[in-house]
Amino acid sequence: MSNVPFTKRALRGLCGKISREQADDDVRKTMDAFAELGAKDIGLYYRVQPDEDSRIRNLLWSTGSSRAQYHFFGDAITFDTTYRTDLYDMPFGLFVGVNNHFQTMIFGVVLVRDEIVETFQWVH
Repeated sequence: MSNVPFTKRALRGLCGKISREQADDDVRKTMDAFAELGAKDIGLYYRVQPDEDSRIRNLLWSTGSSRAQYHFFGDAITFDTTYRTDLYDMPFGLFVGVNNHFQTMIFGVVLVRDEIVETFQWVH
């Protein structure tokens, strides 16, 4: 350990600083990623709700395959937002169901800034 020129705490701080500096470019990168995915998947659906500072407030997406699976197996679904991302501390939600083989199917995904009524109305 004495030969390592930095501490674990210093490394964690540096990684956090780099992440914060690159966060400003996250919206462009996200939109570029969805454009690329949409070019490969014509059934891709996504919606973005920006906040007053043009940052992502809420983001919802579903692939063409997931939407087709929902058509066949979407009779009963669950929605859960118990996961949170590390950098932004945004709840990550999944629309989940089960197919006729009792396999879990993910129908859609959301990242939301908060868990208030208006946000869930937007997701709906």
